Amino acid sequence: MEQEILKRLKENDEEAVRWLFSTYFSPMAGVAHRIVRDQDAAKDIVQDVFVRLWTHRNTLQISTSLHSYLRRSVVNAAIDHKRRFYEKNKEALSDQKEWEDEIPPVDAALREEDTRLQINQAISTLPERCRLIFVLSRFEELTYAQIAKKLDISIKTVENQMTKALKILRQALR
Repeated sequence: MEQEILKRLKENDEEAVRWLFSTYFSPMAGVAHRIVRDQDAAKDIVQDVFVRLWTHRNTLQISTSLHSYLRRSVVNAAIDHKRRFYEKNKEALSDQKEWEDEIPPVDAALREEDTRLQINQAISTLPERCRLIFVLSRFEELTYAQIAKKLDISIKTVENQMTKALKILRQALR
């Protein structure tokens, strides 16, 4: 399904982007809102991500699921928005305590983003089959049984590959 949507996007099919927008706008706005804590800004961020998706549709290189790609794009855009907001408003805020109570520190969001980047980099080092199973389990939230059925392999193989993936990731992230 996702590959078909991506193909349709590259063929300038506006219905494909409309479908993506109607399917993913609300969940992605929720992701953005958790970061920026502003409903209108969150909606603007998600709209901007969809505009960029449409603008760059011919050069898209998506190696994860479309949901994961959109989520990552929204998180990055929300962090950038928050960073710009902080830079623009830090001089106007004289009471540091008031600032800390109102908006969570950008440093924490940046550290979290750095950690996510390290995790994504570690995931990219996994063997292809192992990475696919890990992504289906952790990002697409499929059960081992669903993964086994989808890939036409045994549940035991899924378990073994997940064990291998987690071991590799633990070592890479130490």
